[in-house]
Order: sequence, then C-alpha cells, then structure tokens
Amino acid sequence: FGDWHGGKDFTPPPRVGVTTSPVRKVVTIKDKANIDVSFGHAGQIRLSDKDFFPMLIANRILGESTLSSRLGFRLRDTEGLTYGITSSLQASNRAAGVWSIDLSISPESIEKGLALVKEEVQKFIRDGASEKEVTDEKTALIGSFNVINGFNSGALASQILTAEVENLGASYMDDYAKLVNSVTKAQVDEALRRYIHPDKMVTALAGSIDEKLQPLKKNGA
Repeated sequence: FGDWHGGKDFTPPPRVGVTTSPVRKVVTIKDKANIDVSFGHAGQIRLSDKDFFPMLIANRILGESTLSSRLGFRLRDTEGLTYGITSSLQASNRAAGVWSIDLSISPESIEKGLALVKEEVQKFIRDGASEKEVTDEKTALIGSFNVINGFNSGALASQILTAEVENLGASYMDDYAKLVNSVTKAQVDEALRRYIHPDKMVTALAGSIDEKLQPLKKNGA
C-alpha cells in the first residue's frame, strides 16, 4: 500500500429511534405460494453497550433457532403454522442495527401467525427469561465461540478483524467467556423490556397476497 496511512476517522451516525406506531407494508409477488413475513424495528444497541450481551441472550432465547427457541416451539412445534421462524439482532459499533423476526407462512394463516408471534413476545417481556434459559444460552454462546475459533482459522481471523474494526480492544477474544458469563437473568429481562417493542413494529409481507388474502389491508397497522 506504499505510503498510504489510512483515511479519515469514522464518526458513527446517531441512533435511529423506534417508530412511534406500527406500520404494515405489502409487496405482491405473483404465484408465490407462501408469504414471507419480516417484522421488527430499530435495534438501538451497539456492540460496546453494557446491554449488548444481555440483549443477545434475550434474542437467542426468543427466536435465534427455529428448533429450540420460544417462537419456534410455539409457531412451529405447537401450532404447526411454519417450517421456520427466527429472530435476529444486528449490532455494530459503527451503527445500531435492526432487531427483527422472520418467518414463512401460508396466506390463510398470516393474521393468526402474527397475533401469536406478538402474543409470545409480549409474554416473554411480561414474564422474563428463566434461569435455565439464560444459563443454557450462555453455555451455548461460549461453546460455539471456542469451537469455531479453535478449529477454523478463517473464523479466528474474522473475529480478530471484527475486534479491530469495532474497536473492541485486543483482549476482547480472551474476555469473551467472562463477558458472557457475567450476564444475569435480571439483566436479560431488563434488556428485552428496554429494546423490544412489539406494539411499534414495522411489518413487511411479500407474496401472492392480493389473490389469496383479500381481507389483509395493504397499508396500516
């Protein structure tokens, strides 16, 4: 790179607030059998925030895995409404990301599915996580981190790069297990109540909605 000394310092943009009221958007895709649904809102959290790991664990309990999360158990296993549903938390020190829930569902089950998702999220916020759920997710996070970085040089390089780009510090990888293990159930409950707002979510739907789901409004809550 010759005499290159880098560019200007990056100033993170201001955090985006959560919408004040729910919004629904519909994209019609002809001949698409199932409806893809994505709903959520601004995540408002960055990697260096003290609430990041509690919120990460809260999201994992709620919907990180279709097979083992609360949302997966309710909508897939119990209700049989979808083959796959996940929630995700995007975060960076350069900008707060998005918290969202994604699923695929049949046209006739959309309204029931959305209602059950919101019901499950509200229940989680109301009752909080269990001690077992928090412990299990901490163990899974640390185990996955150690296995991936211990046996995959590419993953290890990626983690080192992330720590550098995100200004997490040289000790981040060594401190990862301690940071995760320090999270308490009370912190998880506090984070999910602070950062998840089921009554203010933007809902996007894509599929053959006009043809198969006439009662569904194209805009509005």
